[in-house]
Amino acid sequence: MDVRVLEYLMMIEQEKSISKAAEKVHISQSALSQCLAKIEKELDSPIFVRVNRQLVPTHIGRIYLNGAKEMLDVKHDVYEKIRNLADQSESILKIAVDVQVYQPLMEMVLPHLQKEFPQTRFDVLVVDSLLARQYLMNHIADAGFLCMKNNSNSLLLTHPLYMEQLVWAVPDNYAAMFKGWADSTAREQLPFIYPQNGTYFRSVFDSVLSKARLIPGTCYEAEDLNGVKQLMEQGYGITLLPGRMIDLHGPYKALPLNPPYNYHVVSAMPKYTHAATVPELDRLFSIAADCMVRDA
Repeated sequence: MDVRVLEYLMMIEQEKSISKAAEKVHISQSALSQCLAKIEKELDSPIFVRVNRQLVPTHIGRIYLNGAKEMLDVKHDVYEKIRNLADQSESILKIAVDVQVYQPLMEMVLPHLQKEFPQTRFDVLVVDSLLARQYLMNHIADAGFLCMKNNSNSLLLTHPLYMEQLVWAVPDNYAAMFKGWADSTAREQLPFIYPQNGTYFRSVFDSVLSKARLIPGTCYEAEDLNGVKQLMEQGYGITLLPGRMIDLHGPYKALPLNPPYNYHVVSAMPKYTHAATVPELDRLFSIAADCMVRDA
């Protein structure tokens, strides 16, 4: 039951602005405008009008938004009933995890949690941060550990675990050429390794290179940051990595970005969460905060 469009329109009503609503739901302003225009074309009537520089619902818009709220309530009730039909002898908690959080979660968090809740099965879904966010908002996952530039989302409850910083990862065979390239004085363009297109960090890498006015030469692509790191270690090209993925004795050099690029690693859950999973979620986030922040 995909009701994201309805959630988007209700956010416009709440924020009284397309730009502010787009920022809250983490989509582009143009995409949200197109979404609104499509619905208004189907209705053959505007949903919002501008009054004193704010968007307010029309009469037809109010009817539509009331119906949208009813549908969102139905979605919540349906998911609640489906969960209640599940076998109570074993509860299942699905956790969507970005690849860079997977190892500490498996080694430091889940062993403690499994001891406390032996009747609960913890299913870990290793996905990109963008997909993890969608899993949570559509209730495919009960909890998540993901990366966000701004640790807020109107449809999720988030808590920052620690701040991470990207660094240049430069194989030894390109170290001598890198300084001139990073200063935009080198004529030769260096090979660069990207994460897969459509992932959270692909857009981050594009943004960093664009702001630094750096143009890569040969480009390679890996499925995730683990694959990016492996290609870099094999000398295929330079890349960007989170500081916690850097090996001090690896065959490469880690150099700071100027200006730096920081982001949050957060724990997250949907705002409307099945009550039966709350004790496990509370302990999951508590243990993760203790272990991961201490290890940061």
